[in-house]
This record gives sequence, C-alpha cells and structure tokens, in this order.
Amino acid sequence: MVTLEMIYQARATLHELILAKWLAEDVFSLRWWSMVILVALSYWVCFSLFDKRRMSKLFLFGSLLTVGASVYETVGVNFLLWVCATPIFPIIPCLFVPYLTILPVYYMLIFQYTSTWRQFSLWNLIAVSIFSFVLIPSFIHFRIVRLDNWHAVYHMPMLFAIASLSRAVTLLLIGIEQRQEKLESNFSSTMLLYQPATKPMDTPKKRK
Repeated sequence: MVTLEMIYQARATLHELILAKWLAEDVFSLRWWSMVILVALSYWVCFSLFDKRRMSKLFLFGSLLTVGASVYETVGVNFLLWVCATPIFPIIPCLFVPYLTILPVYYMLIFQYTSTWRQFSLWNLIAVSIFSFVLIPSFIHFRIVRLDNWHAVYHMPMLFAIASLSRAVTLLLIGIEQRQEKLESNFSSTMLLYQPATKPMDTPKKRK
C-alpha cells in the first residue's frame, strides 16, 4: 500500500538528487548561462517593442498563455514525457523552460501586430513550427531539454491550441469590458439628458 509518507520520502529524495545535479553540473555551466542570456535577451527585445498603450491587454494575453503552458508543462513532466535537463533553478517543473518564458513574450508581439484570426493563426503556425523544428532540436542537442516519451512535433498542435484559446479568452474579456464601459457611458448620458431642470430660487426684493 502506498502511503503519503512514502510519497513524501520519494519527493524528498527526488529534490535532493535534482539539487545535487544542479550544483554539480548545471549552475554556471555554458548551457546554464546560454539559457539565462536567452531569457534575458528575449524579455529585453520584446519589452522594447511592446505598445505601451496596450500593456494591460498584452499582459492579459501573455498571462493566460503562461497559465496554459504551465499546465501543459506540469502534465508533461509528471507523466514522464519530457524533462528540463538544464534548469535555471533546481525545481520541477522548471519555471524558465522555453514554452513558459520565451514563447509567451514573443506571442505577445504576435498578438500585438495581428488584428484578425487569419493573421494570428498564420503567425501562430510559424511560431510553433520554429519552436518544434528548430528550437527544441537545438535544446535537445545541447542537453537543455530531454524528450523521453514524446516527439518535438507533438508540441505543435498543443501549443497552437493553447495560444488560440488564450487569444479567444482575451478578446472575450476585452469585449465584455468594452460593452460594460459603453453601457455605463450611455446610462450616464441618459441621466444627464433627462435630469430635471431646477427652478432658480427667488431672491428677496429690496425694500424701497
């Protein structure tokens, strides 16, 4: 019979192994520094190109995409489909794997520069293709990511769906907000239009 104590002991052992490997092989290695630089450079480039007037909408989309990617990463790691072989921090799942850190900020640029579903879908397909056929094989070659029971091409439909769903939810929330603002504006205009005029107070006549 499996008990919670057994699961806790196994998790403690796993954490010790991950930390020992991270301290001995990963931290400050060339692979580790390449991940840190890639993440920092991606953030710097994307933030410099963001439309500062639309930051709230961009971050709403990016946050939804990150939530979806986090669930995807957690499921994949727990079902032993893949693992981040060179994590920036010794935790599972890794918070700075490519589809949790790099993809969301670049997808925020795609969201910013596309106005229709056709445009977004095209760039979505380009993004997942580059990720699956260029980035993932490169990460595997340099031992940054390891696929165990998964293939890089399998990422394409999953990430495509996560990005599309994130855009749909973002547009839905933006639409609800805009309709509410329009209703409140119309209500305020109506109240001002039908507000009864007040009769001016009679001033006492001066005695002669």
